[in-house]
Order: sequence, then structure tokens, then C-alpha cells
Amino acid sequence: MSDDARSGSGPVSPQPAVAAAIPVPEPTPVIASSDVSPQHPPGTAAVIGPADRPEIAVGAAFAGGFVLAFILKKITN
Repeated sequence: MSDDARSGSGPVSPQPAVAAAIPVPEPTPVIASSDVSPQHPPGTAAVIGPADRPEIAVGAAFAGGFVLAFILKKITN
């Protein structure tokens, strides 16, 4: 931290490592004119991944947590 930041004499820019960690918003992908269907008109948000079965992803994350817990328990014993 610089002397200016400690004294409060001006704005402080983020450190390079902190600035790199700040997420940059990305634009939402949309349906291209070549992929148009009656259910998905052009310009609507494109579905990325299995959006119709999110419970599968939640279950996999839950099971992965248990597997990680068992591995960490084995490592510490």
C-alpha cells in the first residue's frame, strides 16, 4: 500500500492482481438467424448447456462435495 492510500489523500486504483480478478460481464449469446425455429425466434437468448434438467447438475455438485469430503478425510487420517 502506498503512502497516499494510507493518508487518504486521493483515489486508489486497484492492484494489478485485484484488477485481473474482477469479472468482466459478457454479452448474452443469442439465436443466430441461421438457427431460427418457431420456438426460438432470432435474437432471443440462446440456451447454453442442459437448462431443462438443472437437478442433474445440482445432484452432481452435491455428490462431488461428498467425494471431496471423503478424500480430505482420508488425507488427514
